[in-house]
Amino acid sequence: MSSTLKVSVVLGVFALGCATAPVEEPTDELGAEAISEMGDETLHGLVGEPDDDGHDHEAEGDLPDSIETKAGTCNSRWSLPNATITAGSRQNVPYAGAGGRCSGGATRGAIAFAEALRSRFDDQINMQVSGRGVQIYACRNVNGGSSLSVHSSGRALDIFIPTLANGVANNAKGDVIANWLVENAEHIGVQYLIWDRTQWKASGGAGERCYGGAHPHNDHIHVELSTAAAELRTPFFRDGGRNGGGEVAPPPAEQNEPPAPELGFIGDVCSANAACGTVNGTRLTCFLEHRPADGRGFCTTSCDGVCADRAGKAMTFCAEAEAVGGRSGAGLCVSKSDTENNRCRRDGGLVELSVSRFVSRSGISAANATVCAPEEVLGFVAQPPPAPRPPAEEAPPAANTICSDESLPMSENGLSCEGNPEGRWRCACSARFGDSVSQVCRDGAWLNYQLHPVDCDRCVGDYSGACEEG
Repeated sequence: MSSTLKVSVVLGVFALGCATAPVEEPTDELGAEAISEMGDETLHGLVGEPDDDGHDHEAEGDLPDSIETKAGTCNSRWSLPNATITAGSRQNVPYAGAGGRCSGGATRGAIAFAEALRSRFDDQINMQVSGRGVQIYACRNVNGGSSLSVHSSGRALDIFIPTLANGVANNAKGDVIANWLVENAEHIGVQYLIWDRTQWKASGGAGERCYGGAHPHNDHIHVELSTAAAELRTPFFRDGGRNGGGEVAPPPAEQNEPPAPELGFIGDVCSANAACGTVNGTRLTCFLEHRPADGRGFCTTSCDGVCADRAGKAMTFCAEAEAVGGRSGAGLCVSKSDTENNRCRRDGGLVELSVSRFVSRSGISAANATVCAPEEVLGFVAQPPPAPRPPAEEAPPAANTICSDESLPMSENGLSCEGNPEGRWRCACSARFGDSVSQVCRDGAWLNYQLHPVDCDRCVGDYSGACEEG
């Protein structure tokens, strides 16, 4: 038989490493004529051979009962528009396999790209799927073979799309994302993808062809990032995703031109997405779901449990989105009421509101915080601002130190955590706040979490409830 079957790898993944729904690996095409000669039992029993990229695509696991075996059904599948085919022919991203060992978790590029996808395509992605619609990492071999899945390297993502009746792929939603991925593959660093019985490869002029795997990819797009994208080294991540639509980046500004205005951080007032900057490679969006009368919202991004802080800005909080005017079952990053934002009154349009933390699967403890929320959420209409709070009385330092526990290192938000592993927790003494603060090492910097933690002796290494505010 001239055609070679290379069937899908079924892996359970979760965005930060927990097993959940099935995801797939690349397969080669198996023609409909060849498929017609085989029964389902034969189809599931075949083992693949190495592809020209050196990656061994083999069968793994059983399909869920709800998934129909549709290998070789290529009469009705994702069909790339002519403009997308033309743009795709200009893309060149060398294919990189998973390597010889698991990465230990999702790469920074994959995590940042997942957030960018949620922000850009929140109307198309099925946010009800665990991982808020995008799943990444699982450490395991291809069943029956020696090669690792690309999900094991933390570079593969599954973007879940809600299906139509009878499990039919929703091309009105999924094609929008898949076409964008193809058209911007080199800019982003997309090496391979599968969607609705079609696979596309960005190297060797392979382009698109029918996907012959047993899972039809009717409910998610499988996309693999290059090693450069996984390390945030492609143009998409360098420019914060601003030119992710295929536009040509503007030329460098002349030296005599005034500097560009600083883009907004979490909680900063905005009127459009263009006014918001990036956080760890993820483009912030301007939250306007509360339909403000003055057309002004605030910069934000989705979250699970915790949000990034930035030196010189108010501390942030991952709030239940519904509490600040968003949809239920999601988290939004907001700014806490802080001296940096004049207790939410710095720019107008925001008021203090006590909200609960969006915990989801983060493992972070439940908590409440006073944050800055739109006036419309509370039904405010042009009321005068409340009287300013009296300044807090500063306590004299104990034994000429700022914090009573002299063993705590002096530190501020954003200082380097070089030499510490990613995700390490500790307590420090903050001169800015005049108090102890719990911190976590993220992307090479200490990020403030909570003031006056419960027990600094137990807030060491891994996160625990002792890192929460006491």
